[in-house]
Amino acid sequence: MDMTAASPLAIPGRRTSCPTCSLRGQCLPGRLDAAATLLLDAVIQRPAPLRRGQSLYRINQPARSLYVVRSGAVRTMVPDGEAGMQVTGFHLRGELAGLDALAGERHSAMADALERTSVCAIPLAALERLTTRMPELQVQLHRLLSREIALDHAHMRQMTVRTARGKLARFLYELATRYARAGMPPDEIQLPMSRADIASYLGLAVETASRQMRGLADDGIIDANHRSVRIIDRPRLAALAGETPVTDPLAYARLPA
Repeated sequence: MDMTAASPLAIPGRRTSCPTCSLRGQCLPGRLDAAATLLLDAVIQRPAPLRRGQSLYRINQPARSLYVVRSGAVRTMVPDGEAGMQVTGFHLRGELAGLDALAGERHSAMADALERTSVCAIPLAALERLTTRMPELQVQLHRLLSREIALDHAHMRQMTVRTARGKLARFLYELATRYARAGMPPDEIQLPMSRADIASYLGLAVETASRQMRGLADDGIIDANHRSVRIIDRPRLAALAGETPVTDPLAYARLPA
């Protein structure tokens, strides 16, 4: 079932509003005042949670909304030219999905849930109306768009790393940064994606990605147990990722949104 093809369903007893949401600071309400936040909250739709594997939107589907991941994770994919699909992104708690449709008015990628996932759907038509009335909302939207562009740039940097070990290290480093930004422990990562998803995203064979994960664990840089990854030596991981070593446990949280 494609959730965008049907009317959003309310979640009985679990109404979450922008003024009380824990993600407000990193989402569209951002720095809006109370009155503006309520105007935005009035147009936001909160569909029933997606099941694992359920589609959020499909390729060539008309764009209706932007989506903010409230919980869970969303994977985006495009055809790889060989009757398969290439993973192009992972959208975590507090991040936007659906930006691919803004230019062409249709989605150029497909998105599905990696686990039980809740999203806020922001109708594009309503968002356009509000941004003309509230310049501060337009500023916040641009800020979030810049953040998503930065994530795309991070992926491009991952793809330019020459070694498979470096690619995986950079992926884990960027993921830890995003976890911290969402208010989650950056050194305790629960991977919502499979090894196959990671391999596709990094342009590696599945066996290579798994071998490199074991190698980082054998070297004492991480502790990996199925989809649970604990970062043990952040400075070494940062060095492998091509970053300045981070020694302050709070440094992740101070990185710009």
